[in-house]
Amino acid sequence: MFLEIDINNTINQKEKNFLEITNDNNNLYIYGEIEGFFENKNFFNKEETISVLKSNLHDIDKIKKNLLNILGKCFILLKTKEDIIYVFNSIESQGFFYASIDGKIYIGTKTIDILKKFKKYELNDYELINYISLDFNKISSFTTIFENLFRLPSGYFLEIRKKNQIKSHYFYDLNNFCNDKRSLKKLDSEFKFFLEESIKFKYKKNKNLKLYSHLSCGIDSTIVTIACKKLGFDVTALHHTKHEWISNMTKILSKKIGVELEFIFGDYNFSINKWWDEYRSNDDNELKKDLGMLPFANIFMTDFYKKKNFISFGGAALGQNYQIHTGFKPEFGMNKLVRFVQNLKRGFFHRFLSTKAFIYLLNFPIIIKSLELIFNMRGRLPKNQLDYLAFLSISATTPFLPSFDTKILYSNRDLFKGYIDYFTKLYMKNYLDEKDFISLFKNKKTISNNKVQKYARLICFTRGVFNNKYQDQKITNKIEQPGFFPPFSNFLLSLNIGFREVFFPKALHFRYFKNELKWDYHKDFLPTTYTYKNVFLYTLMFPIRFFKRKINKTSINEKKKISEVITKSDDFKKKYSNLLNINNSKFIPKIKNKDLKKYFTKCYLDIINEQEKSFYKIVQIINLEFFFRELHKDKI
Repeated sequence: MFLEIDINNTINQKEKNFLEITNDNNNLYIYGEIEGFFENKNFFNKEETISVLKSNLHDIDKIKKNLLNILGKCFILLKTKEDIIYVFNSIESQGFFYASIDGKIYIGTKTIDILKKFKKYELNDYELINYISLDFNKISSFTTIFENLFRLPSGYFLEIRKKNQIKSHYFYDLNNFCNDKRSLKKLDSEFKFFLEESIKFKYKKNKNLKLYSHLSCGIDSTIVTIACKKLGFDVTALHHTKHEWISNMTKILSKKIGVELEFIFGDYNFSINKWWDEYRSNDDNELKKDLGMLPFANIFMTDFYKKKNFISFGGAALGQNYQIHTGFKPEFGMNKLVRFVQNLKRGFFHRFLSTKAFIYLLNFPIIIKSLELIFNMRGRLPKNQLDYLAFLSISATTPFLPSFDTKILYSNRDLFKGYIDYFTKLYMKNYLDEKDFISLFKNKKTISNNKVQKYARLICFTRGVFNNKYQDQKITNKIEQPGFFPPFSNFLLSLNIGFREVFFPKALHFRYFKNELKWDYHKDFLPTTYTYKNVFLYTLMFPIRFFKRKINKTSINEKKKISEVITKSDDFKKKYSNLLNINNSKFIPKIKNKDLKKYFTKCYLDIINEQEKSFYKIVQIINLEFFFRELHKDKI
């Protein structure tokens, strides 16, 4: 998709393939594939969806509600009879980029397409630090490393008025967050419904294709595989070969579920030659179009995925719905002792509750109330709400501030302070209602804990991995991550942030496992399949394992071998060494901050001299150089 909108809100359609719906002088344009939508536990096909959208086109609020429940990767542009333009992201879409340049607004799914319209662009120092410090393929939800080039994440929409007035909004109803009052029996039933019905809807129109379910042996991928089997689908469990003991566990689990198991190459650290063989036929075109792309280590770009015609479901995103766990634990602002006690409680006490014991406890309200008072979890958040929400806004699903590799942040206090202030204001402005934002920022007043909890859920959902779906654009017949499905995602997001989720955040997953397999995950599966026989004893032994890893760093730094093996290989040097020639770099000369320039120069040299140990940083540097050379080459 690529659109131009002038100051009079006239749309210049650069995209040829779109669906137009008209009613009451309002026009709706749909780009991409719309598969259907759901409402009140009913799933509607494409034709029914178009009919509903057309009948509701006169009512913006109804349309917004419909679009929140849209199934499919698509962007929807609504132009009203008042010449106001709204551009929506479906939850499953990967988001889009936009910028206002010389009296025109440009909207597109590729960074480079819009950036070419800039006569002159400038880098944002803080975004650059953010980009290189995050794990690979995690990019900013609202901005880019370029000044005045923005990104709209999934579940948000733009409001565009004449004279290039742009404002972004989220179309989640905060009142629907954290409002769960259902019984465990009801929750289990609805969890089963949304999980299975979402998979059934997605697979129905592609029954002619071979169906795979990723089975990593984690609880998330396991329940997806169970659901596919329970639905009667001819599903094959797909395992990315990694450690031998995990593969052995997967064999046991696949037999228990009753599915065939197929191994494909997975962890390049254990089969470097095969990894290069499978990657050799790949090109790097995608790395030239966007930043934050999955690097060449991406298993989904191997020949197995590129040459076969199939559909696969993964489980990772189910777990990501629970990464909001970070969002309501009052860990930020604590002193070290309190944080240690919290971690001790979370790391040990929680794991002593089996699924059976957990369910049993929750049947006694007096025990729940007592435990809530003891552990101070429900509704208890830091008094420094501004710092707390700022922390979540910046770090979201994975707190990365303490682990910055960029020492420049600590050596340059002004840069560090500017970084915190920049992201605090930027993200909170996108998440908080204006009155709450003013209350916290300007008036230094607090807001209700209930609102803080809801904002925390929204922040961690929108800021996290749900926005990193670029790989889905490359493989047209691949469906993955049912957690992205609006019915299932919206169900999980509506759960009340209370004792049940805080104390055991994946209780629904474990209960589904037990209810469908009649096999307790903790009592039966773990002791049977893991290398230890007693899960409780294994938990108790954690301190010994921790200190052992501290002493023997080779075991904790296993991933560093990846870098050493790959970057020293002839294949790597032949393919990428030219990109790391500093004298030919198109990226480094664009950096204005002296400290940042020194840091990135050192990164290049460390990779060339085989000193850089972070594989993720290596592929991000390669992505940066690829992108800037392409931009320089095609610059108008």
